[in-house]
Amino acid sequence: MTCYQTIANPLMLLLASRLDEGGRLPEAELWALLGGATGLVLLGAGLMGCYMVPEYRKTFYKHKPLKTLIQWMWTERETCAFGEGPDGSRADVVDFAAWTWPPSDQVRAWLEEGWAKWEK
Repeated sequence: MTCYQTIANPLMLLLASRLDEGGRLPEAELWALLGGATGLVLLGAGLMGCYMVPEYRKTFYKHKPLKTLIQWMWTERETCAFGEGPDGSRADVVDFAAWTWPPSDQVRAWLEEGWAKWEK
């Protein structure tokens, strides 16, 4: 998320300065503040990378396409905001957009298996 914000913030500030017809925004101060904050983010990310145990750096981030991520969440993930175990993780998956769900036969089988237990 920080990567997106680091890219989006200058664009939002540029748009705000273009829409500010009255010149009420202190543009120089805002750009300086944004520059300082961006510098701190980059410094923090660099320091984190330097001080992270080298063997664990590869576990910090691994790019997964959305389809692969959803499949991993459906089959392997054990903990999420909805609880522990595969049921919590699968509930998290089906709470997301329906077009990202695993194949419908897997979802149907999981729902049929647990429906009576969840209705109690």
